Amino acid sequence: MSEEYVPGYETAVLPILEWVSSNEWSDAYQAHGDEFYGELEKAFEAPVHDVLAQLPTPLMARAARCCFDDFLTVEYESTPRNVLDQYLDEVGMDLEPADVDFLIAFRNSVVRVYEVVGRTPYESLVLRDLLGGTSPIRIDDEMATAALSAGDKIATRVLTINEKDYLAGSILVLDYQTHETFKDVFESAFQSEVRSFGKHLQKNLWQRNLVRQRVLKDAAAALSGMWIATVFAALEDMAPLATEDDPETLFEATIPYTLHLEPIVECLEAHPDLDRPIPKEFLWLWHADRTDPEASLKAMVWIWGLDIYMESCDRGRIEDAVATLKGLLGDSVGEAEIRELDYDVDGWADLEKGPSTEEEDAALRERLHLYLDHHFRSALDNPVPELNERVPRELAKTAKGRTPQSRWLSAMEAQFQANPDQIGLVDYDLTWVWEELGIESLRQSGLFG
Repeated sequence: MSEEYVPGYETAVLPILEWVSSNEWSDAYQAHGDEFYGELEKAFEAPVHDVLAQLPTPLMARAARCCFDDFLTVEYESTPRNVLDQYLDEVGMDLEPADVDFLIAFRNSVVRVYEVVGRTPYESLVLRDLLGGTSPIRIDDEMATAALSAGDKIATRVLTINEKDYLAGSILVLDYQTHETFKDVFESAFQSEVRSFGKHLQKNLWQRNLVRQRVLKDAAAALSGMWIATVFAALEDMAPLATEDDPETLFEATIPYTLHLEPIVECLEAHPDLDRPIPKEFLWLWHADRTDPEASLKAMVWIWGLDIYMESCDRGRIEDAVATLKGLLGDSVGEAEIRELDYDVDGWADLEKGPSTEEEDAALRERLHLYLDHHFRSALDNPVPELNERVPRELAKTAKGRTPQSRWLSAMEAQFQANPDQIGLVDYDLTWVWEELGIESLRQSGLFG
């Protein structure tokens, strides 16, 4: 392992989702989601997925990760008892040792509530455990903590590996009322369980710590549900994103930036047509017409990592928003990538029939190419079954790993060429994937062609 390699949630935990979705654990995960957000389902009188779908994309993703993170720590009566145990048993040998250590620690983690003691921008974050911890916790600062400041109360997971602390998973910022409510509920549940023991055990510190751990184990769902409720309250008067004429189509733009984060945030905050509905979230609503509260938004804007994201129901609107933002930020941002998210490709059989006009032909080709772009872009950062569940970008780091990738891409190109009647396949160009993985020389050499 390289000395520069630092384990993290993105590299260690997120790739497991696709693995879970493609094996026998998928049904268990689905059932866990229904149970995890069961109270939310009752409150909204709607299926969990429908409730979460009403959240803005970055917040919906965070809510889903809260559930997934909890699922990774659940123990069942069957064998294997835990999904992470099986994952490490099957693919652990192919992972970075640091990621294995990260997952082993994650396996026994719980969500806890912390207070932010202080933050040094781009250096560190210091936390204090509000539910029993004593020593301050120092976290090397990452983009996920950039919105935090001293005094904030957050719910998250912290892992300690080789005496170093790591953030692991979603960070939920709790408002005052949510924190106070949770504190009262937690204390009540803790005392109730302690009273179930004999008096000689009630003051036993070891026993009390075990009880605290069990109560915390069950607290993740409550904290996530309470956080979602506060988000819905904050967005109660949010203008719609979609139009009545076309409620399904959605466009997404991604714009990389090179400035520090603060100037980007200041620019968005200063724009007269942008509102930030939740103070501790890097999420803005871009109004198309402030005089009409029913008018749909021009775009929704958020920051994740080193990219600015936008969503809009109309290509013209998102192109205009991108142009405006690039005009404000100048050379601090790169070229925008705009793509349609409403793929709705029903299967290869429909593609084989072919459209009836040249215009439909071109539209279907563009639609399929967008779908394939999205598919391969996602595949580069996730386990691929044809590569024995290994991640292409990770394989590309070694000469040994580049060989199976070359065979995989060559096989895909051969498959596309073998289907000349399927519109959009035969002329789909995978060159960009070879180049992004840095293995275009193997393709050009013809070794795997």
